[in-house]
Amino acid sequence: MATPLLVALIAIETTDLVFALDSIPAVFGITRNLFVVFTSNAFAVLGLRALYFLLAGSMDRFCYLKQGLAALLVFIGMKMLLNPIVHVPLSVSLAVITVVVGAAVAASLSRDRARRRLADQQQGPTHR
Repeated sequence: MATPLLVALIAIETTDLVFALDSIPAVFGITRNLFVVFTSNAFAVLGLRALYFLLAGSMDRFCYLKQGLAALLVFIGMKMLLNPIVHVPLSVSLAVITVVVGAAVAASLSRDRARRRLADQQQGPTHR
């Protein structure tokens, strides 16, 4: 018997399959090695769902993560548009990603600490 859970599972797996099929031409743009194409798509399907739930759960805690991810999308878009004119090395791209995400997380944590300190100062000393 089919249940609503089966319908949800089919919808999720169909979405995973669409994402995998969509990324195959992009991988072929990088390499013709079929093993790399298959494994990159398999790991992408396995990792995308976990990454989504990780980011969805972290959005409340890391308030500047949306701005950081938006900045990364702008960087990647500009890199793709300017690729015929300017070649950005892979190491530079990885450094930009690391710095932007790290700065967004650090700024969010700093803001949380500042808010906690302010709340503690407003409450005054507590008795233990």
